[in-house]
Amino acid sequence: MIAHILLAHGSRLKASNDAIFEIHSALMQKVPNLEVAFLELCEPTLEDAITSLHGKGASKIVILPLFIAAGRHIKEDIPRIVKAYENTYNIEIETLSHIGEHSNFLSLIENAFKAS
Repeated sequence: MIAHILLAHGSRLKASNDAIFEIHSALMQKVPNLEVAFLELCEPTLEDAITSLHGKGASKIVILPLFIAAGRHIKEDIPRIVKAYENTYNIEIETLSHIGEHSNFLSLIENAFKAS
């Protein structure tokens, strides 16, 4: 089974984290085996999500980082953490390009301005 994780930064503000859970809820029917994880400041952690999906029989996990820009977390932290979890859980983990790098992200921004 291929599983998926929406990876957000995490916030001390509950409303910010709740927004990620709302995205998760909206996508659950369209994206199979989908979980949410936060890099820091709140739960579930990335390890929590990987452990859960591994326990459900995932043979591969695909992570989509919900980050706009490629800062230290994207370039250093996430690759390092993912490599460690691949070794720990003996599972293939693919990290997609962060959301801000996807071509349709620019269209989304353009459409938001056009709609205003």
